[in-house]
Amino acid sequence: MKAPLSPNPHPGEILAEDFLKPLGISQYRLAKSTGIPQSRVSRLIMGKVSVTADTAFRLGLYFGVSPQNWLNLQNAFDLMEFERHAAARIRQQVTPLVHATAINSHPESLSIAKDPSESAAQLIMGEDVARRQRNTLRETAK
Repeated sequence: MKAPLSPNPHPGEILAEDFLKPLGISQYRLAKSTGIPQSRVSRLIMGKVSVTADTAFRLGLYFGVSPQNWLNLQNAFDLMEFERHAAARIRQQVTPLVHATAINSHPESLSIAKDPSESAAQLIMGEDVARRQRNTLRETAK
């Protein structure tokens, strides 16, 4: 038997339960005060649309919180939904470049090679960034 799934509240549910209801604010009032179309507010609360940068900015201004908080809620929701529905299939398809446990266990194995083809980190991030990453890994291993 599978373990029950942990709750994954949509940002719209959080908006309704943690902001609108306790503050006694209607969807209509929120829409009028923020310039977000009332239909969008309704669909957001029902979990039918995502929080966009525009919506996050408006909600952040209205409630006095960082717009990033709203985007973080949306990203957390999306990632958990993805994990639930697609991650297993994709894990079977992707062969990791470097296994994180190996790097954490043996940071000395992450080196910047003279030949760029020997160092994926150098190819992807550039030599300076890869060097800083290697130094950070060595420091955390101490």
